[in-house]
Amino acid sequence: MQVPRVFFLFRSLLVVAAVLMGWATPAFAFGSFNLKQTAVEEADGRWKFNVDVDYGSKPHLGHVPFDFVFVQKVYYEYSITDTDKAPVQRRKPMHNQEPQREQMDIAFSDARGETWQRTKFSFAVRRDRGFSAGEYTLTVKRSSDGAVLGRPMNITLNGQNELVDRRSIVFTGDVKKKPETKPAEPDKESEEPTREASQQATDTVPEDVEPEDTESAPGPAPVEKKAKPAGCGCSVPGRDRTQGALAMLGIMLLGWTVFWRRRGCC
Repeated sequence: MQVPRVFFLFRSLLVVAAVLMGWATPAFAFGSFNLKQTAVEEADGRWKFNVDVDYGSKPHLGHVPFDFVFVQKVYYEYSITDTDKAPVQRRKPMHNQEPQREQMDIAFSDARGETWQRTKFSFAVRRDRGFSAGEYTLTVKRSSDGAVLGRPMNITLNGQNELVDRRSIVFTGDVKKKPETKPAEPDKESEEPTREASQQATDTVPEDVEPEDTESAPGPAPVEKKAKPAGCGCSVPGRDRTQGALAMLGIMLLGWTVFWRRRGCC
């Protein structure tokens, strides 16, 4: 009775171990992807890798598309601080970075059309594609079903990133005073000839010549102002004729009145 029981326990342990081993290994992993170098120096803004690829069996296609998935783990910061005499490269850990995908085709056939299980492959990543100097994890997946080729690996992109200035800015400082400028002293040698020239000019004036008296000179005679006549001084055309006609009319009325009086008396 005890032997079957022990056998049952042993078989159960084997099943559990097989399940655990199955969970530990990727379900869709196949082949191998071996980098010849995991750390590459930058050249002309890019990093080039050489790889030996083993598909595991002959693929059904001569060119198989793969997705190269990069996740940055460390950024090489090139910076300078107050305590640095020169810029220094520092490792800056990166967390929760978005994966960067590059799709590439790996050829497993030659010019004659023969298909091979193994091949050599080279690829490059560039700065203009969003890559920078630092450390990444690389996973190669088959584009058709997402199966992982080989296993994830760590790669290093050596290089110098853009300089970051982390020095503190100080706004205080000593105000520079402008140098005081002294006025130029007159030249004594140049003053002496001018004094001598002025003395010579006064000595040349004759003694018997007297200066003219400007106060005794008669001035111009005053101009008398004439009184302006009253009125505006303008004449209206046709005024004389109107006055003559009125005078004649008055004489005629006077004669007519005298005539009717005499006739009434008679």
